[in-house]
Amino acid sequence: MEHAYSNCYSEDQIYMAQRFTTGGLAYTYDYFRSKELGKIHFYNLYSMEYGRTIRVNSANKDEVDNYQCHIDFVELSNKDWKISFCSRQYLKYPSLYDTTVAVALVSERDIGLVIQLAASGVSKESALALTRKFIQHVTWQN
Repeated sequence: MEHAYSNCYSEDQIYMAQRFTTGGLAYTYDYFRSKELGKIHFYNLYSMEYGRTIRVNSANKDEVDNYQCHIDFVELSNKDWKISFCSRQYLKYPSLYDTTVAVALVSERDIGLVIQLAASGVSKESALALTRKFIQHVTWQN
């Protein structure tokens, strides 16, 4: 199986407490292609990649609530994608959230693309706006 990837992480962080920083932004692209693996084996390997989520801070349970997620299927660039949006609220700063978005191509038999975006210390409205803008720019070219 071929695998190509790109990732970008912000380097600046805002100190909130001991071992708790925020203000990070990251995105990753993981492209997979296989002509020789069977579709079931390919899907198993590909789905493991979708389950791996990027994080941009290491807050513990005393600082943030549990993630709440929404999962759906959407059509982008005439392809079918699985999308999940997850957010968790800061306990001491209830207007701030950590958010993650994962989008995975699901309409191809031997090609996969997983795109992830994570932001920490943002308002939920800002995170949703960033997610919409990010998703609107997903295009597929053969």
